[in-house]
Amino acid sequence: MSVIGSAAVDQSPTSGRDRTAAGASADTGIAAGGSAGRRHWSSYNARCSRLGTLALVKLYRVLGPWLSGIIFYPVIVFIFLTGRRERTASLQYLRRLYATPAGRAELGRPPGLWASFLHLREFGIAVCDRVSSWSGTLNRLHVDWGDKEPFRDLIRTGRGAVFIGAHLGNIEVLRAVMDDFPDLRINALAFQGNTRYLNEALAMTNPHSNLNVILVDAISIDTAISLQERLDRGECIAILGDRTPPVASSHHCVLPFLGEPAPFPEGPFILASLLACPVYLLFCLRHGRSRYKVYVEPFADRLHFPRRSRKKAIRDCIARYVERVEHHCCMAPYQWFNYYDFWESGSDSPET
Repeated sequence: MSVIGSAAVDQSPTSGRDRTAAGASADTGIAAGGSAGRRHWSSYNARCSRLGTLALVKLYRVLGPWLSGIIFYPVIVFIFLTGRRERTASLQYLRRLYATPAGRAELGRPPGLWASFLHLREFGIAVCDRVSSWSGTLNRLHVDWGDKEPFRDLIRTGRGAVFIGAHLGNIEVLRAVMDDFPDLRINALAFQGNTRYLNEALAMTNPHSNLNVILVDAISIDTAISLQERLDRGECIAILGDRTPPVASSHHCVLPFLGEPAPFPEGPFILASLLACPVYLLFCLRHGRSRYKVYVEPFADRLHFPRRSRKKAIRDCIARYVERVEHHCCMAPYQWFNYYDFWESGSDSPET
C-alpha cells in the first residue's frame, strides 16, 4: 500500500543507490529488516495486479463513484472467499483488538468471519476513496482537517518536517485538500514492490500534484542525504512506521502491540533523528461515508538518541508511536490494512 499516493513516482534520487548502499546502511542502523526465519510481508504476492489496478482507476473515472463502487463489491467478495491468508490475518488482528477494553467496546461482539469481511470491505472502500481523491471527486468538504496549525507553522517558517503514519486509515485522501496549502510539498517515502502499481495508476489521475512518492528498497545513507536536501528547501517527508522493510537486516524493536509482541522498524525514527527536524504523527480515519478526519499529533521538536542510551531511547520512542497506533486502531478498528501475520507468530489457525 502506498504512503500518500503518487502524483509523480520519483525513483531517481534513491532507488539505484539504495540497492548498493543497503549493506553499508546496516552499520548505521538506518536500514530495518524483518525477523530472521519468518516470511516477510513483502514476499507475499499482491491480490491486485498492475492490470487490475489500472482497470480500477479507469473504471472509476468512466463510471463514477456510485457505479464503480457497486461493481467493486464482487471483487471484495472474491478476495474474501479465496484469500485464506487475508482472512486469517484479519481475524488474528481483530481478535487481539477485541481482547483490549477499548477494542471490545468498539467492536461490541467477538469477531468472526462477518467482521473479517467488513475488515476487507473497508480496504475496498479505502481504494475507491483513494482514487476519488486523486481524480478530484472527493472534495475538501469530505475531509475534516482538525488542527491545521502545524501545517501553517511549517509554511510560515519555511521549515521541513517528518510525518510518520501507519497502514491505518487512508492518508492518501489528503490529496483532496492539498490545495489549501499550495506552498507545502510532501514527499512520501515508500518501499518498492506492490506499492508501485497503485502509485503508477494514481499518477494517471493527476500528474501535477504537490504530493510526490519516492520509491526505495531500503532507508540508507543516500536516502537520508536526498531527503535532507528536500527538507532544506522547506519540503516535508512522510513515511509509515509499522512495517519492517524488505532488506536483510535486523534493525527492529519487538514491542507489545494489542497485547502481543510485534516487530516495528527502527529506520523511520533513526532517519527522523538524522534529519534533525520536527516530527509529527499523521493519521486520516474514515468516519461515515467518504468522510475523513485528519489527526496531526506533535511527536518531537526533533528526535535525539544519546550514544550511551541509544538503544533504550530508540525503543522508548517507538513505544510511544505504537501506543498512538493502538489508540487510533480502537477508534477505527476495521481500518488497519496489514493483511499478513503482523505479529510473526507463524500462526495459521482455523477460521471459526
